[in-house]
Amino acid sequence: MRKQMTELTEQTRRLISCSSLVLVASVDAEGNCDVSPRGGPAGFVAVLDARTLAIPDATGNKRPDSLQNVIATGRAGLLFVIPGAPRHSG
Repeated sequence: MRKQMTELTEQTRRLISCSSLVLVASVDAEGNCDVSPRGGPAGFVAVLDARTLAIPDATGNKRPDSLQNVIATGRAGLLFVIPGAPRHSG
C-alpha cells in the first residue's frame, strides 16, 4: 500500500470527514521535528480540493512551531485519527 500520496482519494476524504483528531508533524530547516495535535468535532478539517485541506487555527499553547516549520520547509505530515474506532487489520 502507498503510504505517501500527492492527492486525496475518495477513501481519504471519508476518513478525514470522520476524524476528530489530526496530528500535524513538521520539521524546521535544521531538522528539528515537532508534532502538534489538533482536534474538534468529526469533520473539523475541511477538504477544499484534491490537494488542499483547511485545518482550523486554535489557540493551543500559543507557539507557532508548526506554522514556522511549514513556512521554512514547505512540508508537513498528517495523521488522522478516529478515537474509539475499531482496529482494522488488512
